[in-house]
Amino acid sequence: MLKAKDFFDSMIETYSASENPPIIVEDVGKKDSECYEIQCVEGNVTLRANNPFGAILGWKRAMHAAQTGFIRENLGTHEPRFPLRIFQGAQSEIGSAIKLGYNAILCKADEDVSTYRDMGLKVFIAVKDPETDFNHADGIWVESNLVEEDEMKTRSEVLEEDLANWEARTGGEKTLIYQLVHGTEEAWTRFFWELCLKAKKGTILAFPASCPDGFWKRLRQSLDIMSTPMLVVMDHDCDLSDRLVDHAFCGGLSKNSKPQFFLN
Repeated sequence: MLKAKDFFDSMIETYSASENPPIIVEDVGKKDSECYEIQCVEGNVTLRANNPFGAILGWKRAMHAAQTGFIRENLGTHEPRFPLRIFQGAQSEIGSAIKLGYNAILCKADEDVSTYRDMGLKVFIAVKDPETDFNHADGIWVESNLVEEDEMKTRSEVLEEDLANWEARTGGEKTLIYQLVHGTEEAWTRFFWELCLKAKKGTILAFPASCPDGFWKRLRQSLDIMSTPMLVVMDHDCDLSDRLVDHAFCGGLSKNSKPQFFLN
């Protein structure tokens, strides 16, 4: 059993040790899917989950239902809104991060990932050099280079070529998280959306939560859901409550030592 289950069990023990309404965990499976089901049986809230990470998400929702009395609104089968939830921090914070709902970690290229594998976390490697070996990871995370227009190519064309080169490097066998990190408001927004149209299957485009307001406005007003998944890069103190929209986001990456994510 993945060690993430141990963290889930500790959450149950902490909750049960106090005078809280009972929650019955009927089953926690070993599947890849993070679906979970909440039901009410003989007046008790019950939880079934496909794996420990889904169980943690379901447990938070079940606690809310049991403690507030809004049980009917939380019943049924659910899937995480953000399938990929990455954190970046010290090993001592892993337990807290998993309890918050993270299911993946961003590591350095030379870092030993065996501990994270034992916990069931997906592993992503921060890469700058295309020659870096990342066969031991589930995917890589790359920041775009600062580019300038030249006589032959526009900045947009340079970025598209850079993205294509990294996609060729992963070959569709590993997930590529590509973050656009520069540009003025109008240009940055245009570059990002153009990359969305160019990105291939297996690519996730990341953007900082502090990106221009014009980007968030366009995202909210977009009638089409992009086929390219998106990922929001968040700092611990960043409040996205007025910005998150129901688009094809994958998750959130905290670049702060204190993991933080906005769950369902």
